[in-house]
Amino acid sequence: MGANQSSASEVDVKNTLGVLYDDDAKRAFKAAAVKDPVSGEDRVSAAAARAFAKEHGLDNPKVVLFQNLCQFRIARPGIQAIYDEHFNGDVLRIPWSPLNADGSPAALGDVRRQSGLDGNPAGTLDSLYAAAEKARPVYEAVVSKALAKAGVSAPFAAAPLKGRDRAEQKARNECCGKTRPATSWLVDIVHGQVECQTEAQIVGLINALVADPDVEIVRLKNRFNPPEFNGYRDVLISIAVSIGQGITHICELQVHHTHIKHSDFMYKSHACYEYFRKYFVGNKSVVEERLNLLLELLVDDATSVD
Repeated sequence: MGANQSSASEVDVKNTLGVLYDDDAKRAFKAAAVKDPVSGEDRVSAAAARAFAKEHGLDNPKVVLFQNLCQFRIARPGIQAIYDEHFNGDVLRIPWSPLNADGSPAALGDVRRQSGLDGNPAGTLDSLYAAAEKARPVYEAVVSKALAKAGVSAPFAAAPLKGRDRAEQKARNECCGKTRPATSWLVDIVHGQVECQTEAQIVGLINALVADPDVEIVRLKNRFNPPEFNGYRDVLISIAVSIGQGITHICELQVHHTHIKHSDFMYKSHACYEYFRKYFVGNKSVVEERLNLLLELLVDDATSVD
């Protein structure tokens, strides 16, 4: 958490501690948290956060950095080994979309904003969630159909709709600089995830969704090519489904490979991601430069930050 913050959310604490945000830290956060009356999120006071950090030896930023860097250096080759064992490269040919003229990922334009049931950009959470409620069963049906075509037998159910408190925070903090209303940019109210056992199932699922006339692929991030900086690999898709009267609603689907997904318990790649995420903000060349710098640091044989 920043030096000037009087309190911290759980996301703040995760971003500060990374892999050191363990079960003890989670219990301490829950015990000390108070719900913010404005945002609705749980927060702990700066004093409580500092006291916990001092008690558990987490008040030295160099120690926290060292532990996260060590785990980072373990996670990347570990996930790479899983990829090498289970993939032959077909997944790398799934194209990103949309793209700019230079081949870089393009942002969604105003035309892709979410609509309410009246067809106008969703100006309130009520109008957005009314559309999401209608979209959820349609989304479940199209994903289930694509999974069946890909040979994935596990039943699919969408996750519960994104919590309103979290949606309000995201609209306020992440969408405030876009064309108003901010709520119309929330494209993950309806969301879900699937696990595929094989590379062929991942490719088959994407191909089935692309071929489905009832689905529009609005955005596809193939994070196998390239993988995330922490080594994690998946595919993130935003799909538009029809909810009647010419209105579509964008939903999010995260496609995992089972072995990579379940490796997080061992490699803590997601915690590494949260800790280093701000460090990797920038264009492709900046990310590559910073990644190479981290990988060159000699921590493999070190036993302490000193």
